[in-house]
Amino acid sequence: MANVEPAKMTDKEFNLLSSIIAALTPVKLTVDALCRKDANLLTADASLTFMLNTLSQQKSTIALELLEVLKSRILLRRTELSQILQYLQKGSKDVVEVFKRISKFTIIKKIVSLTKRLTHENLEDTEDMEVVQETSLPISFQISNETILESDKVNVNALKRKLQAAIDETLNTSPVPAFKKIPSLEQKIKDEITFFEKTGTKGTYLQNVYDFLMTIVPTSVESERAFSAAGYICTKIRSSLDDEMIDCLCFLRAYFNKQNASY
Repeated sequence: MANVEPAKMTDKEFNLLSSIIAALTPVKLTVDALCRKDANLLTADASLTFMLNTLSQQKSTIALELLEVLKSRILLRRTELSQILQYLQKGSKDVVEVFKRISKFTIIKKIVSLTKRLTHENLEDTEDMEVVQETSLPISFQISNETILESDKVNVNALKRKLQAAIDETLNTSPVPAFKKIPSLEQKIKDEITFFEKTGTKGTYLQNVYDFLMTIVPTSVESERAFSAAGYICTKIRSSLDDEMIDCLCFLRAYFNKQNASY
């Protein structure tokens, strides 16, 4: 039997293979980071930025081609919510983006829209109206002395004072309601953004939007994990389990796996 010599790689092939490994390594690390259980839009942006910056520093053709393809693909899938969360996390001055940035006007409009969804406020753009208690100026009544008999002129001043007191009491206990304009929701958010850019402190509306955006996961990996875990439990043998029982078993499985991992 003839001896078969092992195939030898040329320098060109070896360099090509090395460039492929160098280009795919940051991609693999980024995918692992995106699939973590604690991943959110902030960590996703940080991972994607790291990947694109690493590829841009490589001089190989495959790295540069991969960079352009990934960047165009990310821009198609990335939403404005990531930019808004970046803004609420770092402010307008500290955000370093490799993607296209949206305008401050768009950020305000999106925050207003999210706030209305979270607080179930009126979707109209008209300003809110608030009923306030406003008292009118005292009304002075002039009583002509000519209508009063001569014998009653002594009590005229006393009657005037009593009448004015009764009028004042009525005005104080039953004030006339008046409508007063208060700032609209958009104006409140603009004021909070101005305060946030100066001090770094989020107001109520900005904090609510920030907390909401932090709950968004960047991938569907966790959902796939849940379906996979349910597949181990709901089999042909145990096909009669109801939804509530499957949910409880999946919860217990995840709980005990977490307990075992902590030891």
